[in-house]
Amino acid sequence: MPRWYLLDDGPMSGARNMCRDEYIFGRVREDPGMVILRTYAFDPPCISLGYHQKAEKVLDREAVSESGIDLVRRITGGRALLHQDEFTYCITASSGGGSFGKGLGECFLRVAEVLIEALKTLGVEAELTGGRRDETPSGTISPCLASVSRYEITAGGRKIVGS
Repeated sequence: MPRWYLLDDGPMSGARNMCRDEYIFGRVREDPGMVILRTYAFDPPCISLGYHQKAEKVLDREAVSESGIDLVRRITGGRALLHQDEFTYCITASSGGGSFGKGLGECFLRVAEVLIEALKTLGVEAELTGGRRDETPSGTISPCLASVSRYEITAGGRKIVGS
């Protein structure tokens, strides 16, 4: 049975938040019996890019800078996401079975199921999606919260939790 730890960090800059996530990732690699649930927020607002995204293809850096919004890169995948007035979480656990299953898909599914149950206790009619990818008129992939991937959570037809 893994040891769970909760870190409630509150608001920090994008750079500090991503540095903290990377540090936690390293700690769990050193101790695979550990699972860390971290909750946090961004202050000031921040756009985080997925590890493989090219900033110049998805945003105007000058406009982002002029608006006072931080810009960071996550150590994980995914697409650009504006973090502002939101609740953010990170679960870090070793791969290879245990509480989260054997693969990434099974892990996403298990986390989503728990989150859906928690949202339902708050009165939110949340459900798991099979996923769809929306494209903008120019053919580029839409921003993170505008499309839904497998194992993400929707309410009223709109994405409310990304993974």
